[in-house]
Amino acid sequence: MASIMRPYFLNFNKYVFSHHGRRCLCRNYSKHLPSTAEQQDVVDQIFPDIEGSPKPVPANYFKMTRGRKQKSEKVLGGNEVHKSGHIIIECKNKDLNHYINQKYNKFNAIPLATKGWNHRLSKGDYFKINIYPDKEKRESVFWVDGLDSFESLGLDNRITEALKKMGITKPTHIQASGIPAVLNSQNVLLAGETGCGKTLAYLLPVVQEILRWRAVSQHRKFNTPLALVLTPGRELAYQIGDVVNNLAKELMFDFEVMVGGHMKRLITHPNFRPVDLFVSSIGAAGKLTTSGLYNMSYVRHIVMDEADTCMDDSFSDYVVRYLKKFPISYGRDQTDNESLPPFCQLTLVSATMPTSLPMILEDIIVPESLVKVETPRLHQVLVHVPQMFLRLGQSEKPSKLLELAKRNMAKEIPTIIFSNRSKVCDWVSMFLNENGISCVNLNGDMPTDIRRGVFDQFQRGFVDVISCTDIASRGLDTVRAKHIINYDFPIYMADYIHRCGRVGRVGHTENCHITNFVSNEKEVELAQKVETAVRTMSVLPNVNGNITRVIQHKKMKYENII
Repeated sequence: MASIMRPYFLNFNKYVFSHHGRRCLCRNYSKHLPSTAEQQDVVDQIFPDIEGSPKPVPANYFKMTRGRKQKSEKVLGGNEVHKSGHIIIECKNKDLNHYINQKYNKFNAIPLATKGWNHRLSKGDYFKINIYPDKEKRESVFWVDGLDSFESLGLDNRITEALKKMGITKPTHIQASGIPAVLNSQNVLLAGETGCGKTLAYLLPVVQEILRWRAVSQHRKFNTPLALVLTPGRELAYQIGDVVNNLAKELMFDFEVMVGGHMKRLITHPNFRPVDLFVSSIGAAGKLTTSGLYNMSYVRHIVMDEADTCMDDSFSDYVVRYLKKFPISYGRDQTDNESLPPFCQLTLVSATMPTSLPMILEDIIVPESLVKVETPRLHQVLVHVPQMFLRLGQSEKPSKLLELAKRNMAKEIPTIIFSNRSKVCDWVSMFLNENGISCVNLNGDMPTDIRRGVFDQFQRGFVDVISCTDIASRGLDTVRAKHIINYDFPIYMADYIHRCGRVGRVGHTENCHITNFVSNEKEVELAQKVETAVRTMSVLPNVNGNITRVIQHKKMKYENII
């Protein structure tokens, strides 16, 4: 009979127990076994199939709960794992630490630090995620090994020289894969983690096309662009405009940035000028096209940045109606260089994509014709930015926020604080200012001009702390930010990904970190999903920017319809 681990047994008056759960009746047992040798003989008679010497009884064995006893009694062949090396998840309870290359039995539940966080006694618990502690690994996250220039990606020498003057010499993963795909005149979906360089991945091939199309469309009138970049928000449109401006200075083409907020004045007092590339928020582009101020008949390339937000149910119908006005190609379009192509090319860009994308796009293009270009770490937790998850009560959050803000102020660390509602965002700003910490706030209830001025104050270093809602989480290149504080932890995975992506962006990965305050049941649920994804090294679940559909699904599930 195969031998198994030697059990420890317990000496007391009436029974002998082994850690296998076996029990033997023996009156006054301790009187008859005064020595270890005699104990060995008796155990050999009772358990002849077991080899080895008795093992000591764990301290406080009789005071342990049944669950703790089972946890301390490790049987050969059970779920015991080797724990050594770098700690990826460091918990307050050290028994729950997760180590590099640690695996879990697929038939057993994964131990989570957040498992009991819905209980009030869990306040004060925490865990920390630190996947890449190595500086070299953190800096190499976005780059392709062996690819050190843009020359092999099919770009013109004029563009590569302009990039060198801008200090950009090496392409990222999404740029190395995305630029050739867009240049191939196909409808493309660029999906990559936040901060990986998606803006240049689509702008560079679009600008190259514009430079070629300018030569064959010199008869165009004013306000007649060749390419269109659509964004869901105004801040992102201005940011893309800054990147386009740097390229236009070197490559000599015309562009315009338009956002909503003063549309009535703009329509009654229009400006007419040459435009090759038009960058605009979706609402402004629709109104300017309908009013006739801009002629979109020459547009041959449409880019939709943050496409997950653009395709949300809240205004996906508006977007689809607008895109139907363009002759978007259903596949690759082979044309010569002597004239404009007969069809329009579509490029979608985002860090997350709605699951309903094929259904939304079926009236515009054949979804199967969309070439998908993805990065290796799409929909995963940021491996190069440490994160701290704190289980706090609602009344504990202000004091903890003030503690972190004062520490960052002393070290001059630029900080972004996210809240779920505009009222909380305003309160956080007032609370910090009253306590001597200069802070500005940014939310969707503010007028356009004030919003832009607030974000510029943070970007230019006039203030180091900004309190905002998710309006600042989509697409903004906040390379100056080093610390993200989720004062209100998000309840949707897409919001969590976009918020975390405001730090650790390409070229600015050093000394970045994220702190998450977890309080209510919905926040705990999302934190558990994040922790599970890290422990199993899998993608984050339910990454869906389509909030309306998520709410509808949950309502149907609650009503037992599905």
